[in-house]
Amino acid sequence: MEIGSIKTAWAMLHRYRSVTVQPDRDRLTGDVEVDESFFSNPESSVPARGALEEVLIAGAVEV
Repeated sequence: MEIGSIKTAWAMLHRYRSVTVQPDRDRLTGDVEVDESFFSNPESSVPARGALEEVLIAGAVEV
């Protein structure tokens, strides 16, 4: 993703957080599915897991 600047990237991050985070929500209960994935630059010179350019993304949802 070519965003253009750090300022733009931070603005996008705050927008995403504002629509996905709900401060008054309850904790997840019951059966919860959790998954994680690594995202990296497809043009990276080191395609293996653990490359410096990779970012860990995790998510959880109630079933």
